[in-house]
Amino acid sequence: MKTSNKLLIVLFFFVVITLVLFNVLLNVQLKAGNLSSEYQKTTRSTVTMKPFQHVVYDGRQYLHQSRSSQSWVSRTIHLSVGDRNKHELEIPSNFEPILRYHYQGDTLFIGFSSEDGAFGRADYIPDGSIPLRLFAPALSSVASVGGIMNVDRIRQQEPLALHLANSANFMLLGLDIPVLQLHADSNAQVMVVDNSHVDTLALTMGKSTGITFVTPNNIKNILPVQLDSTARIRVDGKAADMKTYLQKTQ
Repeated sequence: MKTSNKLLIVLFFFVVITLVLFNVLLNVQLKAGNLSSEYQKTTRSTVTMKPFQHVVYDGRQYLHQSRSSQSWVSRTIHLSVGDRNKHELEIPSNFEPILRYHYQGDTLFIGFSSEDGAFGRADYIPDGSIPLRLFAPALSSVASVGGIMNVDRIRQQEPLALHLANSANFMLLGLDIPVLQLHADSNAQVMVVDNSHVDTLALTMGKSTGITFVTPNNIKNILPVQLDSTARIRVDGKAADMKTYLQKTQ
């Protein structure tokens, strides 16, 4: 065998062994918790807000790719109503430079922007270990015009109107409310999980929207307000629950 071929073989095995050793050492460090990004070490600051009755959330962080084109990433907010007797916003430290909020009357607007209103691709900030959370004693309406909204809890005696944006996924947990007016725009997908209790759910569903009920017998009355012909309602639960659900929708 030529010397050059021997050198190539030796070099090949050296590279393979080096990569294997590097991977082993990397896994050891990861399991030991010695490696983490700066965004996994986020802290939380709590801001006491002025009282508000309505929320408008825009979770789109726009990234300008060039002067003529832009895209965005979707940011997630967690909403909890009725758990605390005050209005608070918990902000993760990695969101503090880009989060913006303001009031118009009794409406709170939350969104994302840089100081000059523009982000480049290099300015993208990944999610950290602490979520963005909004707390309120009670609300009249919530609108999501972009981004992702997870409703962790709504516990109140007053009706609530919930308007969900196009082409986004929403999860509604812990609903305990007499009347929920749910309006889902085109392509929005909604899941109502099994620890939710609603007396009357008034549904408006746009084109290609979908809603999934987990244990649907916790929704006492379903009132179809306006349903597009392409909208889909799904049930995820025990077979014995299906008859009850079908009777509600007739």
